[in-house]
Amino acid sequence: MIGIIIADYDEIQWSHLKKVIKLRKIEINGFCFFLLKVCNKRIPLCLSGIGKTNAAAATIAMIDNFKINAIFNLGLCGINKSTIKISCPIIAKSVEYFDVDLTNFGYKKNQIPHEKTKILIKKKYIKKLSTLLNDNNEKPIIESIVSGDSFVTKKNINSFSNLENKIVGIDMELMAIAQICQKNKIDIFSLKFVSDFVLAYKQHSTYQTSLKELQKKITTFLIKFLYSND
Repeated sequence: MIGIIIADYDEIQWSHLKKVIKLRKIEINGFCFFLLKVCNKRIPLCLSGIGKTNAAAATIAMIDNFKINAIFNLGLCGINKSTIKISCPIIAKSVEYFDVDLTNFGYKKNQIPHEKTKILIKKKYIKKLSTLLNDNNEKPIIESIVSGDSFVTKKNINSFSNLENKIVGIDMELMAIAQICQKNKIDIFSLKFVSDFVLAYKQHSTYQTSLKELQKKITTFLIKFLYSND
């Protein structure tokens, strides 16, 4: 079974989802879970909250309470290249941190001590997400996603070494989820829709004006994904 983690309540168009999927709300370890009934199965969806600590704790709650073999992280991300359009889907091919620095102790930039710097996503999940998006006339970009607890803007982007030269999606949860999954031998895969260009002058207003479209895209894909796993 696949568990689903979404960071924020506002990323879903709940009125639409409830028309299509029966769901039951429960609380586990302070986290809001929804059991989504699809073809006589109940798929757990957790709202983790924003940030790495919330994401890691929510992942532990998911793994401890449900018999899952993979976690699907669905949601929003920023992008560091203006050539990528708002609402474009990005499938993660790998994930790493962008705000970790223990280089004074001999570790690589963005490496947690004794942990991998980068976690790769299995190709079978990338292919599955690509197929579902293509069937819906969406053209995904397959790129790295980097995670950190800093909201990246034009003012601070130069502080983060792996955001400067390559195209990356930028979020605040995925690598923390992936790290917990790896320790528990659970697969991880992720799809993000671009919510903002981090170098834009009006970054926050772009997010606000695009939110309804983004909610619709995430919810539409979530429903398609759920029924593809019947």
